[in-house]
Amino acid sequence: MPIKDGFDFLMDYETINEEIKTFSKIVVLSSSISPDDINKASTNSHVFKYVNKPLSEKYLEAISL
Repeated sequence: MPIKDGFDFLMDYETINEEIKTFSKIVVLSSSISPDDINKASTNSHVFKYVNKPLSEKYLEAISL
């Protein structure tokens, strides 16, 4: 993302209307294989799933809602 990264987005997401959060699921799609990044994203209470790039059909099936 050009101005903010995904972690900035997750911080901003904390401030949005609770009703919106009820109907939202966040899937992090990242090229990072850093254990710190994976842990930081995966332990965020709003993150439904963490998926590495490149995205494959196998991963799409794993995140189907």
